[in-house]
Amino acid sequence: MLSAKRLQPIQQLSEQREDAAAEALAEARRQLAQRESQLRELENYREPTGSLTSVELLLNREAFRLKLNEAIAQQRRAIEQSRRVVEQQRQRWLASHRQTQVYDHLAERSREHERQRNEQRAQRDLDELALRSAAPGSPT
Repeated sequence: MLSAKRLQPIQQLSEQREDAAAEALAEARRQLAQRESQLRELENYREPTGSLTSVELLLNREAFRLKLNEAIAQQRRAIEQSRRVVEQQRQRWLASHRQTQVYDHLAERSREHERQRNEQRAQRDLDELALRSAAPGSPT
C-alpha cells in the first residue's frame, strides 16, 4: 500500500483538477444565466402592434419584428447549447470529485494502516522490554 505521504501529490493534483472542473462549471452556469437574461431582454423588447400611420412605418416595424424574432430564436439556440455545456461540465466535475474522494479514502486507509503498524511496533517493543525485565538475572 502506498504511504499517505506518497499519495499526497496525487491527492493535491486530484483536488486541483476538481477545483478547475468546479470553476468551469461555475463559468458555464454564469454564461447560461447571461444568455437567459439576454433572451428575456429580447422578448421584453417586443412591443404590441399599435396603430400605424404609414405603409413604410408598417414595413419597417415588420422587418424589425422579423429580425427580433430571429435574434430570439438564435438566443434560444445559444441557451440550449449553454445548457449542454453546463451538463458536460457538471459531469466532468462529478467525475473529478469522485476521483478526489477515491484518493482521499485511499490516503485515509494508508494513514490508518501506518497507525496500526506503529501501534503493533510499539506493542512489540513493550513486550520485548517486559520479557527482558522478567528474565532471570536481569537488572530491575
